[in-house]
Amino acid sequence: MKIHKWSCWSILIFFSVFNQPYTAYSVNMDESVRLIKKGEPAPFEGLLYTIGYAAELRAELESWPKKLELEKLHQESLFKLQLELKINELNMKLRLSENELNYTKQMVDVYKKEAEREPPWYKDQTLWFIIGLGAGGIITVGLAWGLNQAGK
Repeated sequence: MKIHKWSCWSILIFFSVFNQPYTAYSVNMDESVRLIKKGEPAPFEGLLYTIGYAAELRAELESWPKKLELEKLHQESLFKLQLELKINELNMKLRLSENELNYTKQMVDVYKKEAEREPPWYKDQTLWFIIGLGAGGIITVGLAWGLNQAGK
């Protein structure tokens, strides 16, 4: 999760900033910044920052909570938008599935109505079978009678 990632980074940066040897603060706790002139020996060993850079570091450290809060709000709103997008996508898929289901139900009803409807008399296969047998019988009897008459 990005919020967790940013909090890890902020902790890492925070400790790396305070892990540096800021002996200007550790020499004399009464003074927040000690002014040393050029060529004057320093009463400590380590790194020395200018007043401007020390102020910049202090301002940056004081702004970290606000930056982290803004990043948290940004990540929350981004996550909320992603969730809303996913919910909308799933709702669209649900509506599409419901429409497909309704269409399928309508088609099933149409096919049921067609299956239940009685076919017209001329589409009845039994009728045509009986007519075919009768016509075949009549033709056979007619041919037999005609051949019998021709042979006399």
